[in-house]
Amino acid sequence: MNELSPETATRPYQTCNRSLHVFLLLVFTCLVVHPVNAAVILTEIMYNPDGPDYYTEYIECYNTGTGVIDLHGWMIGDGDEADTLITPPDRSTSMLLRPGHYALILDAGYWENGESLYDDFIPADALLLTVSDAAIGSGGLGNSTPETVQLFDAFGDVVSQRTYRIGAEQGCSEECILLNGDSSNANWTFSDFGGSPGYENTVSLPDFDLAVDSLRLSINRSENDAAYDLIIEGGIRNTGLQVAQSTQLALYMDRHRRGHWELAGDWTVPALDFGYVYPVDARLEQVPGGRLDVQIRLVTTDDDTTNNVACAFVHVPFEAGVVRFSELMPAPPEEIAVEWFELLNSSNESNLPLAGWTITDESGRIASLDSILNINPVFGEDGSWKYLVVAQNETILNWPGIDAARVVIPESWPSLNDDGDVLTLSDPTGQRIDIAEYSEAESGISFIRRDWHEKPYPGDWIVISDPTEASPGEPNRISPYEPGTSPEVVEAGAPVLSISPNPFSPDGDGREDEVLFHFGVASEQIEVTLRLFDVNGRRLATLMRSTVLPGNGVWSWDGRVDGYGYLPAGIYVYHAEIRDANGSGKWETKGTLVSARK
Repeated sequence: MNELSPETATRPYQTCNRSLHVFLLLVFTCLVVHPVNAAVILTEIMYNPDGPDYYTEYIECYNTGTGVIDLHGWMIGDGDEADTLITPPDRSTSMLLRPGHYALILDAGYWENGESLYDDFIPADALLLTVSDAAIGSGGLGNSTPETVQLFDAFGDVVSQRTYRIGAEQGCSEECILLNGDSSNANWTFSDFGGSPGYENTVSLPDFDLAVDSLRLSINRSENDAAYDLIIEGGIRNTGLQVAQSTQLALYMDRHRRGHWELAGDWTVPALDFGYVYPVDARLEQVPGGRLDVQIRLVTTDDDTTNNVACAFVHVPFEAGVVRFSELMPAPPEEIAVEWFELLNSSNESNLPLAGWTITDESGRIASLDSILNINPVFGEDGSWKYLVVAQNETILNWPGIDAARVVIPESWPSLNDDGDVLTLSDPTGQRIDIAEYSEAESGISFIRRDWHEKPYPGDWIVISDPTEASPGEPNRISPYEPGTSPEVVEAGAPVLSISPNPFSPDGDGREDEVLFHFGVASEQIEVTLRLFDVNGRRLATLMRSTVLPGNGVWSWDGRVDGYGYLPAGIYVYHAEIRDANGSGKWETKGTLVSARK
């Protein structure tokens, strides 16, 4: 409240010359006028009415004091323009606001254009007023931009003001909650439909009410950089009129939206006065990956229990490798022309959700998985695994023995390139979980995962030459090997291939520069596909592809590899697929080749 100076206080009384008279008037003005003026407060702002806008806008005031207040010369404004309060047209109403009563300030056009919207609701004892201008403030009260409503007394002092919040539904006002409260957002809220023009507001507060004011979740890397910590922030506010006694706050968590809420922590909330907020700040270390739903609950039986709980969720990145590519069919057979790949749940979880997971190919095309991997991985004595098949279309259901319950068909499909591609599996946070890199594909032949490097290698995959060996949704025909072991091949018959010299020395010095592959097959002609791997299983080259040789023929190789030049010194693994040219036999074999190049 602004104090009056002697000059201001005596200005209305210039005809008074005696100093005692001036002094008495000053005392009377300071002690009576301003305390009474300060008792008038804004209590309601209807800026988004249900009737004709802006003729049905209104502002409500209330006299909280004990004396009658003369509102002659008072003004109301919106921060840009202030209008003088006057009595409505053709109405001989008073300008005196009695204690404990409301004054309702209506738009000047209400009586002609307001369709009598509030006539049946305004109490007879409410003081009806309007403004001297065509609209309240500068063109009425805005619906899209907050405005500051100000009430001025006859001296031009602001006795009450409120910057209202936008967002009120049509027909709802913003109301003051506590008449003895302040003008902050905590003491104002949106009304019921229709508002309360000229009478007690529709909103009120209970005596005892603690409320969860806010809840925010975020994640940060753990100190060991191998997992993530969950950061929980929020607040508990006392919205009751009485002091809220100390109570408990419990934290619950549910993972993967399974409805299994588990207690993860609790706190003691101290006693709080009205409007005070107790901050919540907690950290849960190394939380598991996936969607985490968090709920904080106040353990109290106050007057309003509907605001005692708040929920939020966050996606925590999974660890790499919890789901793996295990088999790929980039070039399907003509009789079942559908591309597919197989995913393996290598985690220790059952019912691992894949909603929101994506598969991206090397060109950036994306497939989204909106399904659930309903599997229970079993690493039992029989080495059994469980799988999910992601297919291009429903043609996959024609595959012999396929289990439809293990098939997912995404809306979009990242076409698997026959000449090789790189597939990336990512969780909903964008975390890269696995990568599959394969080389040129043959029709009807699948790639089977046989090694589990953290970085992708084409040599992690081998080709099964028999189309009947593909096994979508079932354990692979070749059991997965432990990471770091040398690649092996499907064996189907006795060794039919030997090499010499071994080691050989591909350095161009004329001594043991070439290695000879000696075939020993009881057939006039054979077709040979020969591939070379390093000891980590990475395929380096295809040395022969369906090359026709005599059954007892010899093939020489000078040690040159495209992209590498001469084969560096080291230990390598070769894999040969041998077919009888007349189709009567098939063999596969492997062996070790040593380069002793200096």
